[in-house]
Amino acid sequence: MGPLVDTPKPSVLFFGPFIGWGPKERGLLREAKEVTSIGIKVVICCPLDSYIHVEAKNLGIETQAIRVVSGARWMNAYKDVFKLLIKRHQLTHFHCFDNISLFICSYFLRPYPQIALIWSIHGTPPTLKGNWLEKILLKRADRFLLPSSLSVSKLTEQLKIPTHKVARVGLAIDSKSISNHEPSLLDGFKIGLSLVDGEESLKSTEVVARSLALVLARGIDNAKLLLHTPRDWNTSVWRSGLESVIDSLDLKPYVTFVSGVDFSSFISDIHISIAIETSTVPYDQLETSFLAGVPVIYPRNRSYRDLLYGVEVGAFSYKPRDSREMAEKILKLYSTWSEQRQAMQGLKEEHSKWHEPALVRSQLEQVYKKTMLRRAKYWLQYNK
Repeated sequence: MGPLVDTPKPSVLFFGPFIGWGPKERGLLREAKEVTSIGIKVVICCPLDSYIHVEAKNLGIETQAIRVVSGARWMNAYKDVFKLLIKRHQLTHFHCFDNISLFICSYFLRPYPQIALIWSIHGTPPTLKGNWLEKILLKRADRFLLPSSLSVSKLTEQLKIPTHKVARVGLAIDSKSISNHEPSLLDGFKIGLSLVDGEESLKSTEVVARSLALVLARGIDNAKLLLHTPRDWNTSVWRSGLESVIDSLDLKPYVTFVSGVDFSSFISDIHISIAIETSTVPYDQLETSFLAGVPVIYPRNRSYRDLLYGVEVGAFSYKPRDSREMAEKILKLYSTWSEQRQAMQGLKEEHSKWHEPALVRSQLEQVYKKTMLRRAKYWLQYNK
């Protein structure tokens, strides 16, 4: 039996050089919140006044402001701030939420073998097409946390990593915080679309709006489209473009802009959730829809297909940009909505257990403990 190693208490850097508000940003904050609640020191590296920065301050989590760097400058971009935080907090882990962040941290951590590196995969993993540097940097990671139903074998094959480095960890979504009431048809058959800031929102809205026009033409005159953002539509630079799309189809009386509420509140007031056409799949919103018993219509592409692997009820696909096929799926759900909701009960119960925050806290704690043990010999050298 080897000598006991005096390792420090876990102290984790959550690296989030993101200015948007998508699944990886929301995932970072949920995991940081759960890790903080079990007494582990957390500091979040993020751009000043970004969505992450504002929400982290509201949660009382320490932040370190950084700038966003792109292009070839990424290798040493955050060297000084990383060194400062390692010295200040005696960091034991770097926790990343996309592959670029992982490569940045992996490159930096070469002189720090005692620090473990974690990647929570909130989306479809990249395909590494012959990039030798990325493949080398990927080997530095200690654990790949997989919150989706993406198969472990597919992930290990895609990233060329051993299966023992993959751990399944839920999304820390509390199903009890999601309303399970059945929306009334007296207020209309509500189709929900949650949007992000970007060109893809205009494209997705156009597809859904054309589908709505086809549904209305089929005599479903109580159909409505709700466009959601957790921010404020009144200050959004994209609202005028969305309104132009709606006006061009004479749909203004059938469309409502919803803002200022998070997705878990929005989902409780709609009958169908439309998943936006994007390469960055909002997996947490898909799961929230399932937990609320709301069927999802999603674009049939690799990203969504991989993340919805094994989901056999409550999810309906359409050919991307095909308004007619989407309209057919909406009409089908209009006539069978109660039956679909009932069929989703088993899915909801299974997924609510998996994403339970208490379980996720335990899973993350075990990941940090096991990866520290894996790096224990380096702490022995570091403490000499």
